[in-house]
This record gives sequence, structure tokens and C-alpha cells, in this order.
Amino acid sequence: MTTGWSGPLGTPADGTPGTARAVLYGSACPACRQAETILQRAGLTYEKRPLSDLPASFGRVRSQPQVEIDGLPLGGIDELLRLARGHRLEVIAAGAPYRPQPRPATWLGIIPRRRRGRA
Repeated sequence: MTTGWSGPLGTPADGTPGTARAVLYGSACPACRQAETILQRAGLTYEKRPLSDLPASFGRVRSQPQVEIDGLPLGGIDELLRLARGHRLEVIAAGAPYRPQPRPATWLGIIPRRRRGRA
């Protein structure tokens, strides 16, 4: 597994070019360390980068860390935990391509409030 800041994009901290499947953008915060541990336990090779190197494809982010797998933005720690709990990280580490899952539109189920005390 890799630790520390890496070299050119796609090169993990151990210096092996082109073997990193995931890129972790963040710092030394607790969530970033948790994301590192999750990637290590799954056996997924990764590289660390500072949040200032975050590509524009992520858009405006409000949290760190941000994770990219196979060049596709995954998101933050919540999305990484969702993959880990569903055992999809092990499948990706075994060589399967990462395909993002569409998110359900939860806002469609909003029920309007009833007015209290008035007809």
C-alpha cells in the first residue's frame, strides 16, 4: 500500500508508475486517514494528493477527502464508505472496472405541509 505524497499523476508514493487505481485528495484530517485505511483494507492501490490538486471535474466540493477511482470522481468519505460496506471496493481491487451508480432522487418524496389551525 502507499503512504505519503506521490509523484506524477498515476504514480503511487512507492514510485511504481501507472499502478494506482485511486487518487485520494485531502490532508491529515481524521476523515482522510479513515479513507486511507479503507483503501488499504480493500487492497486498492492509491496515491495521496493535496486538496489543491483537485481537478475541475469534481466541481465545487465542501468536504475532504475527495476520491477518484479509475479517473472517475467518486466523491467524499460517505461515498467511499458506501462502496466499502457493499464490498464493491474489493471487487474493484480485484480488477473490475469502476462504474458509478446513479443516485436515487430522494427529493421526489417530499410531502407538502398542512397548515395548522386554518382551513
